[in-house]
Amino acid sequence: MKLAQNRAFFFPTGEVYEAAAGFYEWGPFGQAIRKNVINTWRKHFLTPWINIHEMKGRLILPFEVLKASGHVDKFVDPQVTCKNCQTVFRADHLIEDQTGAFVEGLNPKELTEIIHNQNITCPNCNHKEWSDVEVINTMFPVSIGVGPTKKTAFLRPETAQNIFIAFPRIKRGILAKIPFGIAQIGSSFRNEISPRQGLFRLREFEQMEIEYFVHRKEDCDPFERTFCQDCHECMMNNFPLFDEIKNTQVNLLTVELQKKKTDLPYITTTCDAAIKEGKIPNQIIAYFLAKETEFLIKCGIPFEDIRFREMLDEERPFYSASNFDLEIKFSFGWKEAIGNAYRTNYDLSNHGKKSKKSKNFQINYNNKSIIPHVVEPSFGVERLIYAILEKAYQETNDRTYPWLKLKPYIAPYSCAIFPLRKDFADKAKEIYNELVTALIFPNILYDESGGIGKRYARADEIGVPFQITIDYSTFENNTVTIRYRDTKEQIILPTTKLPPLLNQLITEKISFEEAKHLEFVQIKK
Repeated sequence: MKLAQNRAFFFPTGEVYEAAAGFYEWGPFGQAIRKNVINTWRKHFLTPWINIHEMKGRLILPFEVLKASGHVDKFVDPQVTCKNCQTVFRADHLIEDQTGAFVEGLNPKELTEIIHNQNITCPNCNHKEWSDVEVINTMFPVSIGVGPTKKTAFLRPETAQNIFIAFPRIKRGILAKIPFGIAQIGSSFRNEISPRQGLFRLREFEQMEIEYFVHRKEDCDPFERTFCQDCHECMMNNFPLFDEIKNTQVNLLTVELQKKKTDLPYITTTCDAAIKEGKIPNQIIAYFLAKETEFLIKCGIPFEDIRFREMLDEERPFYSASNFDLEIKFSFGWKEAIGNAYRTNYDLSNHGKKSKKSKNFQINYNNKSIIPHVVEPSFGVERLIYAILEKAYQETNDRTYPWLKLKPYIAPYSCAIFPLRKDFADKAKEIYNELVTALIFPNILYDESGGIGKRYARADEIGVPFQITIDYSTFENNTVTIRYRDTKEQIILPTTKLPPLLNQLITEKISFEEAKHLEFVQIKK
């Protein structure tokens, strides 16, 4: 957090005025990482063969939309107030922080009894007198229009509802055939009772969300028969892309394992074995769990720090028949970063009924009109970036400063150009301009201020992996020096070989160790 604040990766909104908590701005380096994470997500998930299409919806949704979706009545959190200082806390988080007990899903009466019986202390004033727990709706209301025609609306609490109400238009516009998906990237808003832990719990946050539409047998109740491994009569276990991930390993914390209360953080298994053993409900959910594991590893999160926790019945959202939260092992424990919900056909059915346009939410499948079911992977951008930065953070004996070991395609700059002397700047800018047009990731840092050691340190600190120095040899024999952030090793190579080698290094098609042994490369002593 100190490094992120000092280098303006991200910082509180309106901090000079001590404004409301739960809102953060992206600075230049944070914004660059954010864009790279989003682009990596797009390339990984929005591929033609999985048939997912991206849309962009508005932030304000009409009252009717969120009434039909159930958010007006059921989108609530438990709050409790300290009677001494009048500070309001989210009750379940307060209990979990002080006792370690997992109490999400308990009703207000049960939470109230725990707070009173466990002598929970107010973190603000250390008193122990509390109000009873009550639930409040956590959406932000807004008004549309003025005067007698003014209407109530809300800032959207999730991006999903834009997708569901756009379904009739998009399915016609793209001539959709199931299975297909609609994706969206954008802000959502939740009036969190007690925002905390920097980027981790916010009132405005960004989601990368997919709603994947599939067919399920009409007479098969997903709540009674969520796990359907032995049935291959519909898409749930007859998914054409399953073969490509069936041997992918995933870490699972099942309901059964949680109820046993063992010390095991998870079990490791393949997707194919997990389905056969009844640990993952079906092939489509398994597909997304596997692809999410691959994506996070690509972002720099170690496999052993990724697990999918199957949500208990009392935790699941009201619209879901099955949930698997992707949790990452942070310095403060395992926390959710991605939610996977099997939303059944709840949303499309409800919008069809409430709008009295049910036919609009149907799609043709095998000459029948059906309302498709939905599997939803929902990614929290800020939480992912928090995890990426935490895993990348390094303090090593070979440096007097902290540095970030970021993936080259995630780092704010894929490489840096440093002229050794001020009068080398023209040549440095010439090479910079060549690389901008030649690199796959043309985000390049240019820095000519201060000593070369200080420039190396500044680049390491923000995670720039490859640092190119324009020195005397550039003018003598047309070579440049590349310094590798992770080991501080340096190699010398002809400028003509620079663009193709950088492209291989940045995309990790070749390692720096392998680059050292190329015939045109010299190791700088």
